[in-house]
Amino acid sequence: MSGVEVTRLLAASGSPTRVVLYTGYGDRALLNDALDAGVHGVIDKEAPLEDLLRAIRIVAEGGTYLDPGSGALLLAGRVTTRPLALTTREREVLRLLAAGLTNELIGVELGISPQTVRTHVQKAIEKLGATTRTQAVATALRESLIS
Repeated sequence: MSGVEVTRLLAASGSPTRVVLYTGYGDRALLNDALDAGVHGVIDKEAPLEDLLRAIRIVAEGGTYLDPGSGALLLAGRVTTRPLALTTREREVLRLLAAGLTNELIGVELGISPQTVRTHVQKAIEKLGATTRTQAVATALRESLIS
């Protein structure tokens, strides 16, 4: 069973398990499938051990992590199909999520409460048609809404 299939099963069962996809494939279709399935992080098998450990820590603390190569891959395949209207604050929050910050750290950075951060994330998820925070970040990167 692939990591994407395991992620789908975990999501379908309602499991709170957060998944980091550790992959050796730099394939945009696989990355999109993984994000759609609900992974919270993606790291390339060629990444240094320190990056893998950082990704695991970030995801375990409630954040999201996209390997820099994965982000570049998403941007390379960017296709705009509709205008996406995110507020400036929603973009700021997604940018900080992409950098691996937790809701608490984003709140400190922006001078807002973690609950307000969660509200901005939820609104961005809805506007982007995403199902997870990670998918929202990936979509925002792909659509050049954040960098």
